[in-house]
Amino acid sequence: MRAAMDKDEVREVPEVEKSINAWRQSERKVMIDTIQDLIQMSHKYAKSQYTPSNQRSRWAKLGGQLIWYKDQILKSFSLEAMTIEMQDLDRVGGAERA
Repeated sequence: MRAAMDKDEVREVPEVEKSINAWRQSERKVMIDTIQDLIQMSHKYAKSQYTPSNQRSRWAKLGGQLIWYKDQILKSFSLEAMTIEMQDLDRVGGAERA
């Protein structure tokens, strides 16, 4: 993703990249909130006495799949945050060396 640079070069993050990162974070928050709502709904249906018994296992399985998917979103978010932090540290380290 990052272009090859000399160690002495200082890379400024363009405004476009900052706005894209902010948009990604806001969209990811919406996705996580939506998935959390779906997880709660699937748990409710899995435990409900009014849900037919043959469908309870399907609702429980869906809840597990949604939990896994939410975990994957959070992992990708932490990886992206770590990448941004490493870029910031590289930029600060490069500025101190110059």
